[in-house]
Amino acid sequence: MTLTGCPANGIRGEIDQELRVYSYDDPTLEYRPMATTRSARLLTTLPAAGYYHVYTLNPADSGGWQVNESLALRVRNTQNALGNPIYTNCLNKWVLQDPDNGRPVALGTQFYAGTFIFDTTDNIFQVSHYCPVYRTGECQDLHTVREPRASCDSPYPGDHSVTDNSVELYPQSFCLIPAN
Repeated sequence: MTLTGCPANGIRGEIDQELRVYSYDDPTLEYRPMATTRSARLLTTLPAAGYYHVYTLNPADSGGWQVNESLALRVRNTQNALGNPIYTNCLNKWVLQDPDNGRPVALGTQFYAGTFIFDTTDNIFQVSHYCPVYRTGECQDLHTVREPRASCDSPYPGDHSVTDNSVELYPQSFCLIPAN
């Protein structure tokens, strides 16, 4: 998927690979290595270092029936080694809640993924699935239990018909808007 609409003051951002993360780690699957956190380099050179609001396309790729396809983004660089966002809604993260929990989302809709400090170059996007945070007992208010097969606290971490809950960020799916 490619982002088509970015405001005049926005910059279309592109990462060097697709980022798909899962609600559970499962290294036993040979056909598809699963991870709850992955990273990619931002290929876009920004006109100035500073704070930018990040918007992205819908990261929930399974439609409205699968809930809790929620993520937290970090942007690591020399100015922000941990990559934490400026504004938070869950510990030191901004969790982008699953936009299509039980309702359709118009194609091309952009969603706020956080405000971060950026270098002009050398920015690493790191995406993490929300479910591991939920399972620590934190940020419970962001969890939806309407569909038990897509719940973050499913008792079947090896049964992927139950827990194969993922989020995905596409390479050309970002809009960065200066936050000044």
